[in-house]
Amino acid sequence: MKLEAIMEDKKVPTYIAMLFDEESLEKLRTVSSVLDKPTPASEFHITVIYSKKPTSAKGRGKLDKPVPVKLTKYSVFHTQTGKDCLVIEIESPEITARHEEIMKDYGASYDFDKYAPHITLSYDFTGDIKELPKLETLGDLYCVEEKFEPITEKSLLKLTTAA
Repeated sequence: MKLEAIMEDKKVPTYIAMLFDEESLEKLRTVSSVLDKPTPASEFHITVIYSKKPTSAKGRGKLDKPVPVKLTKYSVFHTQTGKDCLVIEIESPEITARHEEIMKDYGASYDFDKYAPHITLSYDFTGDIKELPKLETLGDLYCVEEKFEPITEKSLLKLTTAA
């Protein structure tokens, strides 16, 4: 039996994220360019699921049609490490539905009471939200790929040291 077939049936802690098209990434670069400690553009994404509970859910890869993402507002999330995380909260019925599908159909776990889709611009924000570019000027963004990665001890360590 091939490794791909074995991995397909195996349940693992699961991370699935939506990735942006190049035009959307350029819009996000415009916003992050004014930050002291921005998230690298190569890491911009929207988490669909981060399930420490093993699942057999997999990402869909390249999407047949782009998924629109509406930017709603900037927010600051306070982290356990004491740093402030700057995010753009988003609305996307398709991404929210995908999150709910994975939770229901694959029995995934989620660490928070409510799914709050967002894009992280900085894991160490020290500025003022009022000084950031107006989100209305950016328009909608588009996701074109759904990426899967198993959660490993290494990825858990990366997450806790970044936040």
